[in-house]
Amino acid sequence: MPVKISLKNFGDETIQTPEKQAAGQIAECFKLEFETDFKAAQGELLILSNLTLIGQEVKDIDLLIIGFLENFKLKIETKTKDSNGVITEVSNNLVEVKTFCYVIEIKDHTAERIKTDGPILSVKYKDHWHDATSQSEKQKYSLKNYLTDNLGVSPYICNFLWLRNISDEEYISLFDNTSTNIFANQFSFRNLIEKSTLQQIPYKPTSIDNCVINNISNQNKDSFDKSKVLAVFDLFEQTKQACGSITRQKLELLTKNVLENQIYIQNIGTKLTVLSGRAGTGKTVRLLQVATELTKLNENRCLILTYNHALVSDIRRVLAFAGIPDGFSTHSVQISTLHSYFIKLLTSFGVIQGGIESNNNFFEVYNQKIKEMLEYLNQGVIEQKDINDLMKKENDAVAWDYILIDEAQDWSENEKQILFKIYGIEHVIVADGVDQFIRNGNKQNWMKGLKVNVDYYHKSETKGLRQKFNIVNFVNAYASNSGLNWSVQPNSTFVGGKIIITTLPYSTEIHRRLFDDCISNGNAAYDMLFLTPPQLVKKNEDGKQYFSKIEVFKQNGIYLFDGTNTNLREKYPININECRLFQYDSCRGLEGWTVVCLHFDELIKYKLETWVDSTEEQMALETPEARKKRCVNLWSLMPLTRAIDTLVITLKDKNSDTATMLKKLAIKNEDIIEWLD
Repeated sequence: MPVKISLKNFGDETIQTPEKQAAGQIAECFKLEFETDFKAAQGELLILSNLTLIGQEVKDIDLLIIGFLENFKLKIETKTKDSNGVITEVSNNLVEVKTFCYVIEIKDHTAERIKTDGPILSVKYKDHWHDATSQSEKQKYSLKNYLTDNLGVSPYICNFLWLRNISDEEYISLFDNTSTNIFANQFSFRNLIEKSTLQQIPYKPTSIDNCVINNISNQNKDSFDKSKVLAVFDLFEQTKQACGSITRQKLELLTKNVLENQIYIQNIGTKLTVLSGRAGTGKTVRLLQVATELTKLNENRCLILTYNHALVSDIRRVLAFAGIPDGFSTHSVQISTLHSYFIKLLTSFGVIQGGIESNNNFFEVYNQKIKEMLEYLNQGVIEQKDINDLMKKENDAVAWDYILIDEAQDWSENEKQILFKIYGIEHVIVADGVDQFIRNGNKQNWMKGLKVNVDYYHKSETKGLRQKFNIVNFVNAYASNSGLNWSVQPNSTFVGGKIIITTLPYSTEIHRRLFDDCISNGNAAYDMLFLTPPQLVKKNEDGKQYFSKIEVFKQNGIYLFDGTNTNLREKYPININECRLFQYDSCRGLEGWTVVCLHFDELIKYKLETWVDSTEEQMALETPEARKKRCVNLWSLMPLTRAIDTLVITLKDKNSDTATMLKKLAIKNEDIIEWLD
């Protein structure tokens, strides 16, 4: 039986994408080769296009070629490696190819929009250069992680760049025919195998004359059959279809042109845009809508910055489902934590050399480097020409059309001023959470020193859009009883909402009731969000964090994506049958149909014990103790404003001050609060 070539496109079948067209092109070329030059070969090639690696930081793959061959041998000038790892000089060898896994990134740039700098190939988008070599490398490792996570296999993956608009003559001029992983507009299967031996040196056993390429190890080959491979790459669409009502509603908002008649949209690009509002008033979704509109309508590159990793993962998941590009083309939306972004920025401008993430005094070093960066900008050490040059050179680090900032009230003055000087206030859009902060007690004022309606446009949201009527009223009552000047206007059309407070341990019975209600309302387990205090987060022998009750929950049939786990910090959940769990400190910006606040009184206790007052502004006649209590109470509103339909609060100590206050609230509002003892 000759070699069978199977094509599978994972994108929209109604659209003839460049990736789908390219897959068909090489399939025809390879088919002809096997019919004429390699008639003796048997097996199968899978050529897959438009793949989405759900859960990976780099998610988009243009082409993937997986091969299972028998009786395929080819004479190649190549090095070889023996069982001891000893590598020979290049010689003419008979290479037997058994299995392989190749990822290909397609670029349709013409020669004048391509340049090389040593081993780095860059392509031009608008007037910015992007490092395509690094992009290809990142895709390879994302694919490797994806296959390991979902199939339990870790093949050797060769990565290639295919320049479809480059002729052979232009290729020789650009690369002097020495490139290890770049193809011009046409290439053969023979060329593909020859290039692969430059990335992975074939193994040559001493007992036989020929050498071997076998990238998928024999012990894992059974896990890498065609049906399993296709199923694991179809996981994205399956997850998207069953993602639950909350995610579907977000997707609907992102795919509709809901901002066309909004006044503040008309001001973007001419002045600073500030969207403010308390928790639950829709700031984050509005920010995503703005980024999506700017990307779709004007082909802008937008970067969203926020503070916590959990929100980065959540937004990255929504953008993936919405089909919003997150690569380095002329239009894309990316999201990053502000620290990751600024470290990349500081590195690009030479303020730091090498990473500082592992430094024990990270924040001290980070703040010092931020201060130095601003001084360089103010003193003219870094000039506008330097910024412009770097934007053209470092496309992925600096060259953004718009910077969108979530939870902007938590930024430092130095961070704010750096953005203003590099991008200009007119290219910055901020979502300002009223009375919400984590890093310090100083609320950032983005409008300070600017003229209203001249330098900035400010839109304030007051109506609760996330939480149902009863939950908004409960949070307002909690704030009032905590001595806070805080309230959100409930949405009278978003009726209902349940609040359950219990001094009992979280049990299978309570969970089954909440879970069934969640599912019956069109949601998935993913839409249940658990929040835990640090007292329930432990470290293993390797110093890695994890939720201490993860096994107990599992034994009770409660399956969790453990967002406290150090190994999962950079990933977003892809199993919709798992509930999410994060530390309270990571919950800002997140939401769930049902939110369970575990040991809420322990959280308050921990915050009171560890609160450090770094504010420069203090209320008149307020003692330090009173201020600490007010700030902690204000902070505690954040987890209470995550739930849409059902808010559950568990208490460890029924005699704690927090439990006593909540008990009084429950008695006074027994029509909307259920108390379980």
